[in-house]
Amino acid sequence: QNFMDAGQYRDAYREYLSIINRDAAYKDCPERMAVAREMGTFVVAIMPIEGNIRSRNLKTKLEAYTLNSLTGLQNPFLKIVDRQHLDDILEQQNISLSGLISDADVLEVGNLTGAEALLIGQVMDYREEEGDLQQEIKRGYESYTVKEKGEDGKEVERTRYRPVKYYEFRKRNKVYLSFNVKLLHLETSEVLFSEVVEREMNDDVHWVTYKGNASRLFPEREDKPYLRRSAVNELRSLTSARKEPTSIGELTDRTFGKVGDAIAYKVDDYLQ
Repeated sequence: QNFMDAGQYRDAYREYLSIINRDAAYKDCPERMAVAREMGTFVVAIMPIEGNIRSRNLKTKLEAYTLNSLTGLQNPFLKIVDRQHLDDILEQQNISLSGLISDADVLEVGNLTGAEALLIGQVMDYREEEGDLQQEIKRGYESYTVKEKGEDGKEVERTRYRPVKYYEFRKRNKVYLSFNVKLLHLETSEVLFSEVVEREMNDDVHWVTYKGNASRLFPEREDKPYLRRSAVNELRSLTSARKEPTSIGELTDRTFGKVGDAIAYKVDDYLQ
């Protein structure tokens, strides 16, 4: 009750939850916990994302990942304003993100949506880099066996190596996002937190093609076959390595997911 009297509703909720976990029917704890949760609930509206990004579809996708990360927190004190409701209000009131600089517009959004804070995001930098295919001709050796007569006159098999060429390929795809996010309290216009979130996802592929018998392929070193087992295994494994890097679309999804998670953690920290 001390937490409730002090207005520390989230601490009170956790205290009641701890009691209920020990004794589910203890006095009126369930009712008190429900009141504490309601009083401690923080309503956030996620504003349309602005900034330097090539398409509205990508902005919508980033908003969706942010929303997914926030709801995935399952924080009992966090409530997100329905996006369609928010869009309708912004359109009806002819309010854009740039218009939110006005204190009057900020309060208007809060009054009409019931939000206590706005989550405002701006893309600072977004880059998709689909790498060029790099090709290099490499020297190597292929082993083969010959039959020869030994000193005792008996026939024996010996390993020989002939010089060959194989092709080595590399390709790298990368997506980078720099995102400025802030949580703005509607009543006080206080910036509750502001941070630039940067995330990059990339994928490299490296493979070899060889027209001969790859199981007999050896790397070259100092104009000789390099027989070190680890080097041989590495080269041969490249003949069956994947040849396509993760697509830009998939890397974009992963990057947006990471950014969404980072934003959610910031909001979650604030609500502790």
